[in-house]
Amino acid sequence: NPMGMAAEDATISQGGLDWTYAPGGNGETPATFHIPATGKWVFEVSGLSSGANIVYIAFLPIQYDYQSTLSAITDGLVYESAAGLIEVDNDGGTAQGSAYGDPAGVLVRFEYDRDGDSLATFYDDVSQGTVTWDGNGEALQIVVGAGGGTGTASFNFGQLGGLTNTPTAGFVILSTSNLPTPEIIKPSEHFGIDLYTG
Repeated sequence: NPMGMAAEDATISQGGLDWTYAPGGNGETPATFHIPATGKWVFEVSGLSSGANIVYIAFLPIQYDYQSTLSAITDGLVYESAAGLIEVDNDGGTAQGSAYGDPAGVLVRFEYDRDGDSLATFYDDVSQGTVTWDGNGEALQIVVGAGGGTGTASFNFGQLGGLTNTPTAGFVILSTSNLPTPEIIKPSEHFGIDLYTG
């Protein structure tokens, strides 16, 4: 499940796993999938840029228009790399633990419990705490963006043969093989064009 549909000032590579931003906008790039409204989901991010090169990873309602800086999101969770904060509905951010800070060279793991309405973060397999947000009881989109300088991030949704560290019991990798089977698997069998003459 790679990232996709990159903004003009962002590029994706390695099959959609690697995201790079060059100054010129905010680089917002959504994932090509959604986090279901139920279940316990996990993925990893590495290679986050540091210092003034801020990377935002947002968890937003599907219909939310994110075409502005992710730091101003008023309905969702936003992780800010430089300060190691998670903002809930733009509340100014909450630091999650003593080790929670600039993630340069650190593997960040996100565990989102949709049933318990909580998002936990881990730095190199060390828990940094949890924030809660109800997610409006709906599926969520993941969007990565930048807040200044240049930005980099490498996502692992299981394409690398699994996760680097073992997630908390009960959490499964956020990948298509673990997502619920859609009601319509082949749209062409349900939608089409009928041609008439006369």
